[in-house]
Amino acid sequence: MNKTKVNVLLSYYNGEKYIDELINSIKKQKGLLKIKIIIRNDGSDKVLDNDLLYGDIEVINCHNIGVKMSFLKLIELSDDDADYFCFCDQDDIWDADKIISAIEKLETSNDRPSLYFGKTRLVDNNKKYIGEDSFEKGVFSFGRTLIKNNAIGCTMVFNKKLRDSVRRNTENYKNFSKELLHDHLLYMICLGMDGFVYYDEFPHINYRQHTNNVVGGTRTFIDKIKSNGLIGKQNVRLNWVNELYANFGDILTDENRNLLLEIIKYRSNIRQRIKLFFLNPLQTKSLLEKLNISLLFLLGKY
Repeated sequence: MNKTKVNVLLSYYNGEKYIDELINSIKKQKGLLKIKIIIRNDGSDKVLDNDLLYGDIEVINCHNIGVKMSFLKLIELSDDDADYFCFCDQDDIWDADKIISAIEKLETSNDRPSLYFGKTRLVDNNKKYIGEDSFEKGVFSFGRTLIKNNAIGCTMVFNKKLRDSVRRNTENYKNFSKELLHDHLLYMICLGMDGFVYYDEFPHINYRQHTNNVVGGTRTFIDKIKSNGLIGKQNVRLNWVNELYANFGDILTDENRNLLLEIIKYRSNIRQRIKLFFLNPLQTKSLLEKLNISLLFLLGKY
């Protein structure tokens, strides 16, 4: 029986403390898998231990371009004959069934661009269990990804159709937003193409936390207001929309492309602001969130 070919895409930057444990956990994956780890050294001054780099591991030393661009470059560098692709952080620990669990969910949808992501099990530096991440559960609509993200990159596995769609649009990439990261971007693209997205409520990874701040932890009302753009940084989400449209607008559905265009032009047209205030096209989860996003449109701060 032929093995399923998997590329694990790892952006590395001075992460030598934990990377051996990560690589060993990847090498212990269950299933009929042929795994290749592609490591892009994003300008790190730390040299990886050669004792770790045995088997099917490729290390590419490059200059620093930041986490999002590094992962997009890894997609460019990935193998054309691989069946599935995984994003990978340098300090996590994978359960032995992490990859095969994702493939089992995706293999029936390979006629479409497909993406898997899920919850994480939070641990501290000493691998002591903290809890599970408190990101919002489930698969968002495309419109909701224009408000926020709930997909954690190190849990992501995606098929060749999605990889190929993203890869052909990354060579001359236009980067509008530091806040828009690779995981959020891939999530937007897959949903925007009417692809298949699966959310796994069961963690298959130890997600190491290096501070006392729990990922997706409880925030105050003021914190939420700040993050939603009424105070502090403005037009963060508009930058997301511009970046998505500039680089991948041609592969999105007509409906989703038109939604992006409607948002892109809103600041220069007061009628459009009023329309978006009253007819907010983005999926919100609460009356407060709906009011918040509608006000951002009206005030030109989205």
